Amino acid sequence: MLRKLVCPQCGAPLPAVAAMARDAQCAYCGLSFAVGPDIVYASDFRANREGAEREAALGGDRLVRVGGVTYRLEGRLARGESSDVFLAERITPVPERVVIKVLRASGDADLLAREEQALLSLQASRAQGSERLSSRVAQPVAFGPLEDDRSAGSPAAVLRYVSGFFLTLADVRQAYPGGIDPRAAAWIWRRILEALAWVHASGWAHAAIVPPHLLVHPRDHGVMLVGWSCAVKLSSAEPPPALVAAHLAIYPEDVRQGGAASVATDLVMAARCVVQLLGGDAESGRVPSLTPAPFAGLLREVAAAPLGSRDAWTLHRQVGEAAREAFGPPAYHPFAMPGWPEA
Repeated sequence: MLRKLVCPQCGAPLPAVAAMARDAQCAYCGLSFAVGPDIVYASDFRANREGAEREAALGGDRLVRVGGVTYRLEGRLARGESSDVFLAERITPVPERVVIKVLRASGDADLLAREEQALLSLQASRAQGSERLSSRVAQPVAFGPLEDDRSAGSPAAVLRYVSGFFLTLADVRQAYPGGIDPRAAAWIWRRILEALAWVHASGWAHAAIVPPHLLVHPRDHGVMLVGWSCAVKLSSAEPPPALVAAHLAIYPEDVRQGGAASVATDLVMAARCVVQLLGGDAESGRVPSLTPAPFAGLLREVAAAPLGSRDAWTLHRQVGEAAREAFGPPAYHPFAMPGWPEA
């Protein structure tokens, strides 16, 4: 007898391929779960989930609900211009860590709606490299009002937590006020460009490439793009809905004056972030004199804008060539952050 494969939490149908996978995710409620040979009845799953929720409530934890799912808040990760970002754990029989972004002012709800539109569109992208590069951007789990005994439905986004990605380039700048090793700047720049190449191929500009929106994994040399509330469809040729006031020097002059966001916007902003990491001046592209000339020259060129028709993959290749000329053949160079575990 054939059995229908459905999500044990919400009952939504799962694709047939889920039966052959080791794990799956429901496209409707966002539940992630392991797939095995045993049948899990929805009634049993819900009873276990309700038991876990009761146990968490009795433990005095702060519990919130988004999209009908209960989460335990574990602490604030960051405070942005319009939102607070928390580490949380989904209360289910198999707990899962997530990140919850909560707006402080309901008047900014349009920004969160834009973030939802961008992330859902990117999640559905089939652009070349999606299997590998889609993990370089924030991955949505749920959107909706956050409900608890302290607030009356603040707009919130639940995002998947990826282990090791909790430091931002703003944290790196604070740890290295005099600038980081240019070899580290090279791989950071290349990782940003890899993500942007896929984002642009998927039809979007991030339009807010600033240090707090770039998460870095020091040991694995990874970068993830977050902060999508200003994202713009490339086909719309419109300006970002807002600028991050604390980082105006990183925006190209035309965007500061109300110009449309484009591929070049992201590329210029990424280069200016790297200039800052080196201890230089973001707007002019000036970097410390000890920065090797081939690498410094490319940074100054890109940070100055305009870029013409250059795209992220072209620039990625040029960064690789400049890095090879400056530092020799590619090699892994450890990058330490104070207080960050090496193992």
